[in-house]
Amino acid sequence: WVVADNLRKGAALNAIQIAEEGIRRGWIESKGEILNAKF
Repeated sequence: WVVADNLRKGAALNAIQIAEEGIRRGWIESKGEILNAKF
Protein backbone atom coordinates (compact mmCIF):
# COMPACT_ATOMS: atom_id res chain seq x y z
CA TRP A 1 0.00 0.00 0.00
CA VAL A 2 2.76 2.48 0.88
CA VAL A 3 4.53 1.90 -2.44
CA ALA A 4 1.36 2.46 -4.46
CA ASP A 5 0.57 5.64 -2.51
CA ASN A 6 4.08 6.99 -3.13
CA LEU A 7 3.79 6.21 -6.85
CA ARG A 8 0.47 8.04 -7.02
CA LYS A 9 1.87 11.08 -5.22
CA GLY A 10 4.96 11.01 -7.42
CA ALA A 11 2.85 10.89 -10.58
CA ALA A 12 0.78 13.84 -9.38
CA LEU A 13 3.91 15.86 -8.63
CA ASN A 14 5.35 14.99 -12.05
CA ALA A 15 2.15 16.22 -13.73
CA ILE A 16 2.37 19.52 -11.84
CA GLN A 17 6.04 19.96 -12.71
CA ILE A 18 5.36 19.23 -16.39
CA ALA A 19 2.50 21.76 -16.42
CA GLU A 20 4.64 24.40 -14.70
CA GLU A 21 7.43 23.89 -17.23
CA GLY A 22 4.92 24.13 -20.09
CA ILE A 23 3.65 27.44 -18.69
CA ARG A 24 7.20 28.72 -18.25
CA ARG A 25 8.05 27.88 -21.86
CA GLY A 26 4.81 29.39 -23.15
CA TRP A 27 3.36 26.07 -24.33
CA ILE A 28 0.47 26.39 -21.88
CA GLU A 29 -1.31 29.65 -21.06
CA SER A 30 -1.80 30.37 -17.36
CA LYS A 31 -5.44 31.16 -16.53
CA GLY A 32 -5.23 31.86 -12.80
CA GLU A 33 -3.19 33.01 -9.85
CA ILE A 34 -3.23 29.55 -8.22
CA LEU A 35 -0.60 28.44 -10.75
CA ASN A 36 1.81 31.04 -9.39
CA ALA A 37 1.48 29.89 -5.77
CA LYS A 38 4.54 28.41 -4.09
CA PHE A 39 3.77 25.37 -1.95
